[in-house]
Amino acid sequence: MKIEKVSPLFVSLVFIIFMAFCIECSAGLQNEEVDLLPVDRENSDGKRLVFEKKLLEGLIKLLDLKQREIFPDRKKITERLAKDENLSVTREVNERGIVFYSVQARFTSINDILEALALYSGRKIFIDEDIEKKRLSAIISVSLENSPFTDIIEILIGSSGLESIVSDEIVFVTIPTKLDMVSSYEYYKEKAVQVYQMAMIKYPHYENIADAYYELGNFYLASGLPTIALQEFQIIKEKYQGYLKGNESMYNIGRCYELLGDTENALNSYLLFAKKYPRDAKVGEAYLKAGDLWRKQKNYQKAIEIFKYIISENQWNDISRDAELRLGYTYLEMEEYESALKTFAGMKERELFNGFQNEIEYQIGNCYYLMRDYAKAIDVLNKFILYKGENDFLADAYYKLADCFFKLENYLVAYQLYKGALSEFNDSSLTPYGFLYGGKSLRKLKMFGIAEKTLREGLRLHSDSVYASSMKFEMALCYYEDENFKRAFEIFKNISQDTLNETLTLQSTIYAGICLSGDKQFKRALEFYQKALDEELSIQDRDRVFSLIGDSYTELGELANAVNAYQQQLPFIRHQD
Repeated sequence: MKIEKVSPLFVSLVFIIFMAFCIECSAGLQNEEVDLLPVDRENSDGKRLVFEKKLLEGLIKLLDLKQREIFPDRKKITERLAKDENLSVTREVNERGIVFYSVQARFTSINDILEALALYSGRKIFIDEDIEKKRLSAIISVSLENSPFTDIIEILIGSSGLESIVSDEIVFVTIPTKLDMVSSYEYYKEKAVQVYQMAMIKYPHYENIADAYYELGNFYLASGLPTIALQEFQIIKEKYQGYLKGNESMYNIGRCYELLGDTENALNSYLLFAKKYPRDAKVGEAYLKAGDLWRKQKNYQKAIEIFKYIISENQWNDISRDAELRLGYTYLEMEEYESALKTFAGMKERELFNGFQNEIEYQIGNCYYLMRDYAKAIDVLNKFILYKGENDFLADAYYKLADCFFKLENYLVAYQLYKGALSEFNDSSLTPYGFLYGGKSLRKLKMFGIAEKTLREGLRLHSDSVYASSMKFEMALCYYEDENFKRAFEIFKNISQDTLNETLTLQSTIYAGICLSGDKQFKRALEFYQKALDEELSIQDRDRVFSLIGDSYTELGELANAVNAYQQQLPFIRHQD
């Protein structure tokens, strides 16, 4: 029986009347419960169950009315689309609206079957240019009943050893790719590039051809090829100025220059983008990037100016908070620690965290440390470690706290903190630093044996660290202060010959001479002192070396040379063996 179409207005009226009836029934039931207190629990529950059942039945009826309005005839629809003596295609839509196809083919080419399916499904077929035509000309016989379109395509294409990509609009037939996803993905990306490039050549005046340049630019940018991406975006900028995505293209030009390390052009691109599209959602990000690039150029005043502008124009949103955080870091780079502290503290006071709470609170402690206000730094960092739990700045805070105690010459607490940090954060990039300063703290405590053991362990685990030479130097100092001059000399001599650190080279050269003097080898000591004089020395180091030379000449009984050395008069008579 055919169901007549019901007016939406009629359905709405039925629903309103039905709900009013339900509410009235509900009110009546509630009044009965009030009038008959105390209520029989079982009787009350039964009435409520009856009421809820009626409500559910009403909703089911309403749903049925709505569905009949949308699908006036829910019967299965079968349509014969193509029929000749060799090929028959039937399309069937079931009561749920799902489409199935049936194909009966006898001695028919795959290509003919595909064309019939594409025609009646409203899709277009694209064949990969690498596929030979004869592969789809194969004659087959097939019988497929009530199957989804995609399944039929996969069977037909698979029989030829090919692959297919099926969407609501197209069927793309291509050659098989390797089983792993990466090679398949790369293959299809390359094919997409070829299609875009072909479109550019064949249809240069097509009104939407700018889309091809835009998509290619994005592809190259995501592939880490900013030089090629830049060319695509530049074409859009020059030839398609009215392009809908011209703003994004111009923004991406800045990104390309930035990735290429062309800071000046990146700056100009971001600022031009912001000027040309002042209402674009990415303007704030463009200004942030400009500020970062000025920081990179050490043009701090420009960076501060742009960050403050963002803060004033975009109060309380994410971009504003990012700008204020960058402003704080800019002050840190300028060594204006009080201004940095004021910025970070202001963000904390106004709770402008935006996911940066731990970073902000750590930087407050760091600012106090850099200002040499170690007591306040200890207070902030200690609370940070105790109450903040796991976070990305915990290891930094732990080591910074240890540094505070080291600076205050509380070497025992400093060592305990360095040791704790090594245990707690053994995979941190600061681990070599922890071994160095843990050993240094022990040396300051005159615990030379444990210090040497700590430093040696650090060298074993981090021989390629930037702190490796410093650990060797510290180990040599342990031997020297323990008056083991021979072992100390060997290490100092090796450092002076091998390390690329000019400061360590100079200090090791001086200490090598001091160790030889401690071992009463004054003549050899002079060689190292005189070698140190050939280097560029600070006034303090220069005074020290001349004094050591004078001491050595005094021990050798060469008083004239000793006097000249003490008076820093050059040339003095250098010792000859």
